[in-house]
Amino acid sequence: LAHWLAERYTVRDDQNALFDLRRVCMQHNPSEPYYAALKQAAEAVGTWETARPEIIRQMEHSEQFDILTRVYLHDQEWDAAWDTLARMPRSPRGWNWSRLDFEVAERSRHTRPRKAIPVYMDYARREINARDRNHYAQAARYLAVVRDLYQQIGDEETWRGVINGIREEFRRLPALQDELNKANL
Repeated sequence: LAHWLAERYTVRDDQNALFDLRRVCMQHNPSEPYYAALKQAAEAVGTWETARPEIIRQMEHSEQFDILTRVYLHDQEWDAAWDTLARMPRSPRGWNWSRLDFEVAERSRHTRPRKAIPVYMDYARREINARDRNHYAQAARYLAVVRDLYQQIGDEETWRGVINGIREEFRRLPALQDELNKANL
């Protein structure tokens, strides 16, 4: 129904009604796509500067840190995304239930490489611990990103220590060693 109403408001060029609809959708079912639609509608009627803080406050109050993290990612507010991610309750195995930590690392890695490195390392180790060649290949892809991030920050020495440590720790896994060699790591 909301989608149909949005189309009707758009056809009628009723920007105020569209904004009200988008705000209600965001309040009742917060998500990054609804946030993006609300932002567009609010900018069209000139209320974004007041609407955004209200939405942020509501998500903080209801402790919807996963959606709030995605909102900050949408707006490329990398530090806010990392800070909000840290406020999320962790499951016994970390954040893996949603892979949101990986999404934050992936989307912000070029501007926040130091924050992304531990996440990629964690996921590489998880893949290695799965003990399967396909997982080793994925681990090698993650480690290639780690290498690139260390190069980006100009710390190749630490990278060499990391990869040598991985190779030594898992020296009895020839399939992993082979995947690392294929990836030139």
